[in-house]
Amino acid sequence: MIVLIAGIMLSACGATNNAMVDRKTHVEFYRVFDIASANKSFVEMAELVSNGVGRGVANLNESRPLVTQDQIPEKPNKFKIVDRHLTGNAAVFMAMAGMNGIRDIQCPGAVWIGKANRPHAGTTRGINFTACLFPYSGGYGLDFYAEYTEKSGFTLNPVELGSRLGAKMAGTPADFLDSTVNETLKYIKENVPGARIQVQEAYPKYAGLPWDGEQS
Repeated sequence: MIVLIAGIMLSACGATNNAMVDRKTHVEFYRVFDIASANKSFVEMAELVSNGVGRGVANLNESRPLVTQDQIPEKPNKFKIVDRHLTGNAAVFMAMAGMNGIRDIQCPGAVWIGKANRPHAGTTRGINFTACLFPYSGGYGLDFYAEYTEKSGFTLNPVELGSRLGAKMAGTPADFLDSTVNETLKYIKENVPGARIQVQEAYPKYAGLPWDGEQS
């Protein structure tokens, strides 16, 4: 009996200590979609994606690299992650923010690239968001990547407490990201008749296309 009680007390202490930890967790997020039979030019499709993404972000830095028709591959390219390892004070700062380094997102072969930072009270420095539009012979590939450092756990800072309460009311960073992704997909579907949109890859798990389950 004494052993059992001691075990329960230790378990309770462990749970309490766990709840008292102020955590910073670096999170990465991506979604890869295929948009087949999209009978739109590079310029038209880039404009649609830009407008769709613009529904969910307040600022958007765009680039439209030149890609010629003879450069279009049979399969869409995909975003690439390039690690940039830091040293000295920069490395210390990144460690304090809950990160090991900086990851550059590259979109080789894309006809449109959009980058945004969305402030979110539940993160240390907002949500860094990148979208890439890749042409291929059968349509377009559309990739989304995001990263952020999420704050959770215990804090006595009244400003931070208020910030985290506001973050809970506003929804999680992942909620915002999928909302932006889905708004973009719906905008494309509305403006590209006959386009077939399918998810190819996703992390973390994707709940499904916004129109899945709708009655035709």
